[in-house]
Amino acid sequence: MSENQANSENQSNSENQSNSENQSNNIEYISLEEIKTQIFPITINYDNYVNILKNTRSQGKFKIEVSYLHYICAIGDITTVTNYLISYLNKHGKMATVLLLNFPLTDNSNIFVSTALTTAALWNDDANLIRLLISYGADLDYIDNAGLFLDEILPNRPYYTEIPYYRKKEDFQHTMKELINFIEYNNISNENNENDDWTLPELIINNLEDYDR
Repeated sequence: MSENQANSENQSNSENQSNSENQSNNIEYISLEEIKTQIFPITINYDNYVNILKNTRSQGKFKIEVSYLHYICAIGDITTVTNYLISYLNKHGKMATVLLLNFPLTDNSNIFVSTALTTAALWNDDANLIRLLISYGADLDYIDNAGLFLDEILPNRPYYTEIPYYRKKEDFQHTMKELINFIEYNNISNENNENDDWTLPELIINNLEDYDR
């Protein structure tokens, strides 16, 4: 190999490495507060939400109910989410409520699939919201279409707007800590659980044996 060829290859390798480093450094981050202000400038009630969906796309009643749950979970108003789940449980029973919580939706990017628990975790740093959804039957062990568990999804999935902004780690510390608490509780017996500062929430819907049919 001539000296010129060697220099050319070295320069090419150097440029490729530089381009790769630039791409990794060009990741855009945005705060949770800022992205929520952009995406959810106002809160829409259920009736208006239904009317908007009916005018923009054809969806069945159950899909609209699931979509609205995702919407209010993203907003993060725990009172609204609580009232919606209580009402749905009283009207439709436990099995339907668990299906509502765990029915996966594809986001606007048509790339990512989420349950209500995924949506709540991605858009809020609120341990109580996580506890609420799990108490009504949200499945902590749900795996998305990329094969990731929720604690793996949270730091790696971007907000898909016109620019795929990524989450700042400090914006979901409480949510991540609560998810880890649940994971540890599921993986070890109560006798060996050394986290005295954490308790399992009251399970409104506990397991398959409890479901009304």
